[in-house]
Amino acid sequence: MKKSKMSLIKKIALISIGCLVAVSMMTACKTVPQTSFKTPDAFDVLDDEGAMYISIPAKENSDLLEHFITSMKLGVSDSDAKMLVSKLDRVYASFGSVKDKKRVQISAEANVPGAAAGLLKKNGYEEKIVKCDSVYGNDYAYKYYSGAIEMAFSSSKNVLISKDVVPMIRNYAFEELIVNDCLDFCQEYKADWKDSDLYKWVSEDTETIHFYIVRPQAFLSNLLGSAMSTRTFKLNFAKGQFEKLPNGKYGLTLELNFQEPKYIKPAISLLSLALGLTDSEAKQIDANTVKLSGVHVSTKQLIDMFKN
Repeated sequence: MKKSKMSLIKKIALISIGCLVAVSMMTACKTVPQTSFKTPDAFDVLDDEGAMYISIPAKENSDLLEHFITSMKLGVSDSDAKMLVSKLDRVYASFGSVKDKKRVQISAEANVPGAAAGLLKKNGYEEKIVKCDSVYGNDYAYKYYSGAIEMAFSSSKNVLISKDVVPMIRNYAFEELIVNDCLDFCQEYKADWKDSDLYKWVSEDTETIHFYIVRPQAFLSNLLGSAMSTRTFKLNFAKGQFEKLPNGKYGLTLELNFQEPKYIKPAISLLSLALGLTDSEAKQIDANTVKLSGVHVSTKQLIDMFKN
C-alpha cells in the first residue's frame, strides 16, 4: 500500500534534513550533466494522502482529458487544451485527502513543449520558484507557474498540476535523488512500494483507465447517486477500470474488497437495488471481494466521480 511510502519518509525526516544537504554536495550527483540524470516515474511523485489514484492513457482518452483540463479552469482556450493534451503520454492523479476532499494532484508523463511556459504567462500565470535540495545541488531553483491553479514542468518529461504544486515539486526532487542512487537507504521502501497491489494496478501499461480507491465510500456515493450504508460497505479498498465504449461512454468494472465476508450478501443486495434497471451485475468472486460490471457512465459523470 502507498501508506508505507510516506510513513517511512516521516520516520527518516530528521535523517533526510542532514542527508539531503550532504547528498547535494556529493561529486557523483553534482558533476553528472543534467541530461544524464534519470527522471522519476510520474506516479511516484504523487503523495500518499489521496483517497483515490488513477492512471489515464492520454492517446486513447484525449477527449476526456481535454474536458478535465477545461473543468479545472486553467484559463487556457479549448485549442490550447487540445495542444497540451497532445503532448501527454500517461496521466496519473490523486483525488481527495483527509484535510481537503476536493484536492487534486496530477503528475503526467509528457513531452513538454518549449512554448508551454510562455502559454501560461500569456494567460496571466505568474512565474515563481521554489528551492529544493536536489541532484543539481543544494537549494536548486525549480520554476512553477501560479494562476487559477499551479503548474510546474519539473523536467522535459514531466508536468505537475495542483492548487498547491510546491509539495509535489519537493516530492519530485526527493524522488529524483532516489532514482539517481543518491539516497541508498530508501531502496528497501521503494522495492516494497513497487511490489504493492496499488502500484502494480495503477501503473500497469494498458489502454484502459485504471484506478485504486483507498477510501471508497465517497466514490460509491457518487457512482450510485446516494449515500451508501457505512454499516454494509465496510471496505479495505476498491479498484477497477474504465474502458472507452464505441458510443463514447465508459464501461466500469469495479472490485470491492470487504473487511469481512459477512458484509458480502447485504452489499450485493444494496448494489442490485441501487442499480435497478441497468445491465449491471454484482457477484462475489472470492471470500472478501465483490465484482461490479456493466455500469456505463458519460464523460461528465466520470469526471464528477473523481472531483466531487
